[in-house]
Amino acid sequence: MKRLAIKKKVFLVTFGIFLSFILLEIGLRMGGFIFLSLQEYRNTASIKQKGEYVILCIGESTTASGGNNSYPRQLEEVLNKAGVGIKFSVINKGIPGTSSSVIVSQLESSINKYKPDMIIAMMGINDSPGIVPYHDLLSKKKTSLSFLRTYKLAKLLKAHLLDNVKRKQEDTFSLGRMNMFQGDFSKATENFRKVIENPEKADSSEAYRKLGQSHLLCGDHVMAEKMFRKSIDIDPLNAAAYIGLGECFRTNQMYGHAEKMFEKAIAIREDVWAYINLGYCLMKQEKYNRAQEIYKKAMEISPKDTRIYGALALCYLKQKDYKSADQYLKQAEKLQMEYYNVETKASYDRLKTITTRKNIKLVCVEYPTRSVEPLKKIFDANDDIIFVDNGELFVEAVKREGYDTYFTDSFAGSFGHCTAKGNRLLAENVANEILKESLF
Repeated sequence: MKRLAIKKKVFLVTFGIFLSFILLEIGLRMGGFIFLSLQEYRNTASIKQKGEYVILCIGESTTASGGNNSYPRQLEEVLNKAGVGIKFSVINKGIPGTSSSVIVSQLESSINKYKPDMIIAMMGINDSPGIVPYHDLLSKKKTSLSFLRTYKLAKLLKAHLLDNVKRKQEDTFSLGRMNMFQGDFSKATENFRKVIENPEKADSSEAYRKLGQSHLLCGDHVMAEKMFRKSIDIDPLNAAAYIGLGECFRTNQMYGHAEKMFEKAIAIREDVWAYINLGYCLMKQEKYNRAQEIYKKAMEISPKDTRIYGALALCYLKQKDYKSADQYLKQAEKLQMEYYNVETKASYDRLKTITTRKNIKLVCVEYPTRSVEPLKKIFDANDDIIFVDNGELFVEAVKREGYDTYFTDSFAGSFGHCTAKGNRLLAENVANEILKESLF
């Protein structure tokens, strides 16, 4: 009897472990699938019918996030209530966590599928570092050469993310990264799992971290936390994994825990992103003086990173020191007027070329709290583009009702992902600018 009881216990324990593994595997694979399925389901409901005016919204998580409260979904509602006698269909093709070059690389496929009359772009915040003084671009003697350099570098960035990976099919980790950049989280998960199963071929700590990042982008914070912890167990010096874990805590409003994770990341490696996150957590705990110290330290490391100036502006906004807040917002805008991001400019140039060739109206939207003037500067003055300024509108709204009314975080310094109300304000402002043009 005792032997039978022991065998039964062994069986139950073994079965439990097996079942846990299966559930973990299902969870890992389903996160991205569910995210993509929900987004495509909403898009299917808005696919063009005869006589409808179709708008395609492109961008990253600032466009993608929010579900039915995302700004594209609310934009459709606002436009259809405007009473202009046209039925609008708005497609949300935002891809969380990606860059502008990847967004534009997928544009023609989306155009062929949805046949849009208008494209609305809000992109660039995730682009790789690489800024160039405008005087190089605008100098008559250097204009063509500077543009050529810009274009070549953007092509190299795209090749690094996409083309090289396709040529090296055996590089499973890079394939996973490419899948994630493209918003295909299911395939990304599959490839990172392959890396984990063959750790001798790649860094399994990084594979777990990327799995965590993928789940975080899909909104599965529980699974993301598990993956980041596993990454740290394998490599306790993986600073990026601590940052990811800190983001999980921050999202769940566990600011004290998040603060410790970002501090650990900084102790391993001075990282501007960790400093920005740490400052935000300190602000949420009303440790404003400490937050200011953190941002000024980050400014020493990266003096041209406009996110830091925006974060300092936010810190003063929260203290109702509007004079200091405006000062740092103006400094951020001044930097944006003096320097341009190579990848961002090349992506917008490519976007303009595509929309002109296909006779599609282009709308370029600046992020909340940021002036639209630096975005206008990267285009030719004669370009037929509708620009949407969300700078003063959002700053004044934050002064009236508080930052947390409009944003859930501050990943970009002076702004972050919008709440439902923030997305509503964004959607209404975009709609107003579109309707002003009397295109319909």
